[in-house]
Amino acid sequence: MNLLLHDRNLMRLLRMVKRHMTAQITDIFATRGYAPLTARHLQIFENLSHETNSIVQMAHQAGISKQAMGKLLKEVEGEGYVQTVTDKHDSRVQRIFLTEKGERFMADMFEQIRKYQLEFVFNKIISDTELETVMDTFTKILTHYEAEEYRSLNVKHSK
Repeated sequence: MNLLLHDRNLMRLLRMVKRHMTAQITDIFATRGYAPLTARHLQIFENLSHETNSIVQMAHQAGISKQAMGKLLKEVEGEGYVQTVTDKHDSRVQRIFLTEKGERFMADMFEQIRKYQLEFVFNKIISDTELETVMDTFTKILTHYEAEEYRSLNVKHSK
């Protein structure tokens, strides 16, 4: 085993933490009666807003293909959390809206996720300050990657 790949390797740590958090979120969904939804379905709710409610916009924000977003939407719509409506001005565009059930789900899940984050502090795994530092650090890393992605898109479009 290559110890260099294990010793303070950010990529490995992120993958491992993501795996555990994804399992935890899926468990929360099941416990609260939201199965068969899983953590990957959060991409719908995280990227749905009044301004961005088309499949194309949501897929772009989530960093996945339109087809992958469409599959997730079909699954979530099948469970009654969202409704797809053809745009009045452009019949090629499908708009996605939360149903009442979807709004209740969102409110509950984001409260559960907030509690999950705070459990790290409550259980003295990390301090309040450390949690804020982690959030600030990941926000900086994400902002960097999004800026790089934006710059590369602009370079492609300007050619």
